[in-house]
Amino acid sequence: GYNVVNSADWVPEVPFSIQTINDVNTTNPFKGAPALIKKQKLPQRIVLKYIYNSLSKPALKAQKNYQKYLGRLASKTVKKNLNGYVAPDYYNSNDYVRTGTTIVLKADNEYFKKYPDSEEKIFTHHFHPPYLYLAEKLP
Repeated sequence: GYNVVNSADWVPEVPFSIQTINDVNTTNPFKGAPALIKKQKLPQRIVLKYIYNSLSKPALKAQKNYQKYLGRLASKTVKKNLNGYVAPDYYNSNDYVRTGTTIVLKADNEYFKKYPDSEEKIFTHHFHPPYLYLAEKLP
């Protein structure tokens, strides 16, 4: 498969991706960290637990917010506009990666004359015409 991206399109840039401790492969130094931290002497345990929580909690909170806003809230909007839409069960992970060979459709000066950036028309670069315009310019 291919991953075709318009360099001016913001949609492929979201969601802002961060991995949680739970997204890392099974064999990793973080999986056993809580148990290892518990075995340390109190001063070291306090410092290590603080560091571990500082690394893991923000990502877990972000995942929760993504599901809330980009999942449940966005699906309510889709449901209003798409008859029969049923929101899926959400997988508790931020482990996200684009797959396939990426084909970048590079927006140039001519492109921006035809499709200028716009704060009002936020999907200017996302729909089919801009993609087709750039695809026709491929060598």
